[in-house]
Amino acid sequence: MRVGVYGLGNVLRRDDGFGPTVVRLLESRYSFPPESVVLKDLGTPGLDLASHFAGFDALVLIDSVAEEGRPGLLVYYDREELTGAPPAQRMTQHEGDVREALWLADVQGDGPRQVRLVGVVPADLDSGPGLSPEVDAACEAACDAAILELRNLGIEPVPRPEPLPTGIWWREGSPATHATL
Repeated sequence: MRVGVYGLGNVLRRDDGFGPTVVRLLESRYSFPPESVVLKDLGTPGLDLASHFAGFDALVLIDSVAEEGRPGLLVYYDREELTGAPPAQRMTQHEGDVREALWLADVQGDGPRQVRLVGVVPADLDSGPGLSPEVDAACEAACDAAILELRNLGIEPVPRPEPLPTGIWWREGSPATHATL
């Protein structure tokens, strides 16, 4: 079983940086079998997104979603919801890209059969780094949800005895990095 765990989003658009933040937290806290799991911050996907989906049995996508509800609320979508008829409202900021990439991977014959999107309702998508307090507070539950998805797929992540540095400059703050923006 090969699983891609991907964070989608732009860390310079506040809560759109949710996916990249959660992926960095997972990398910091757990080790994963490299032959089974690929963790990656895909940023804002482009035409190459389908190539990231190819060859995987399953995907766990993490993103902010255009959903009604209180900011910080986690919502979940499966493959059928992501590839079905376009909803009246966009589900994620990158919905068209995800849908098209899944369709393209299917046409090429190497698309994932299982897909789960862990999404969060954003509070703020304005320009600038850093998550809103509501979305930042949802990161822990999103990490737990991603780990549960992996366990349901038969993959047991191993907690690190000491977490690695996350490198989340937009969350932890780095005066040197902020000065370059």
